[in-house]
Amino acid sequence: MTNDLEDKLRLKLKRISTPTGLEQKILARVDADRIKTTKQKLNPWFAIASGLILTLSIPSYLVNRHYRAEKAKAQLLFALQLTSEKLNSAFALALQETQERVKHALEEKKS
Repeated sequence: MTNDLEDKLRLKLKRISTPTGLEQKILARVDADRIKTTKQKLNPWFAIASGLILTLSIPSYLVNRHYRAEKAKAQLLFALQLTSEKLNSAFALALQETQERVKHALEEKKS
């Protein structure tokens, strides 16, 4: 049974030779379709719709871009303010520590 099925499949899937001139017919049809597509005019409504879409989308894009820039600016200013506060705190601590060491060193010299 398996042999019979394999034979039937081989027969159905057997390679057949292409008809003569098939390649030229296909290439001629492709060339004809290409010429037809090139000669077709654009629908004026397509041009109007495209222009309308661009006209409406460009301002939206610019507003969105401005909003993102403002948001990034605010985040940067916040980060700089936070960094400044942390550095001021660290500087104050270092200054206090240095003053205490100097005071301690002066007291040791006096004694």
